[in-house]
Amino acid sequence: MTDQGQKIACHSNIGALIDVDENRIIWEAGSPIFTRGLAVSTDFMVVGESQMTGRDLRRSSMSGLWILERDTFKALDYICLGPYGAVNEVRLLSVADLAHHGQVFNNVPALIENNLFARKSQERLVVSRRLLSAKSQWADMELIYGGPTQLSDGGKEAKLDTLCLIKQLDDSGQSERTLEFSYTLGSTSSDAHAGVVTYQGNGGDTDMHALLIRPANSEETGLVLWTHNGVEWVRELDVDVPGLPFSGVIRVTASDEGLTFHVDSKLILSLSAKRLPYLKGALGIRWIGSTIRRFDKEIDAV
Repeated sequence: MTDQGQKIACHSNIGALIDVDENRIIWEAGSPIFTRGLAVSTDFMVVGESQMTGRDLRRSSMSGLWILERDTFKALDYICLGPYGAVNEVRLLSVADLAHHGQVFNNVPALIENNLFARKSQERLVVSRRLLSAKSQWADMELIYGGPTQLSDGGKEAKLDTLCLIKQLDDSGQSERTLEFSYTLGSTSSDAHAGVVTYQGNGGDTDMHALLIRPANSEETGLVLWTHNGVEWVRELDVDVPGLPFSGVIRVTASDEGLTFHVDSKLILSLSAKRLPYLKGALGIRWIGSTIRRFDKEIDAV
């Protein structure tokens, strides 16, 4: 709409601009085209042109832009855009577009960035190299089940609908075994948890002890112990350690004498070997609705 209240619009099927109220043609291209997209400055009008063709061919149809004098609707120039698809919208970038509420297009510098391709190439290479470095952090672990999302910083995220378990590779010859990693619970759901297992299963979610940190409420978590005896899960009710954080570093050490469980370098729990018939199992991590990382540190770009 002009300052005088005149309503101007594209009439797509006849390749023209019309006065909406008077239903009158005020400019036409003179060729069988679609006119779609109108942008207006104080001096000029820009009209989008598309080749008149079927919908199945519009992705590669010829297109162009008409430059009109605003006061007289005289055609000053025509810019052929080539066979790169139909024009559906036209906008002015660096000046107020009077056909679009008089606004300047947002974030123009990003659109005309000179080094866009070089920057994107560098970003992709950095992410790829960081991911390769991140995977090397878990080279001593193998996936038993689940499909965690590998994050570029080395983290492994398990959604609330994806239970995951990884375990250390064969360490049966070691008298003392240690596993250290950071965890972040991403949900207060009672299903979310992250913790350590001593795993003697054979690919399934069975035959293990599971020391799990899970939400107690919206403010804190607690550590509980479950055992799968080959038939069912049993909660060890005498193990319930409250007041733990939603994010921290877990360090577990297993030996012939038993198992110790640290959070943020603080001893949280110590269990004797008599309590843990599956203590000889491989140390592993069981998590859902949470993210685990090795040592909670950023991975530098290579």
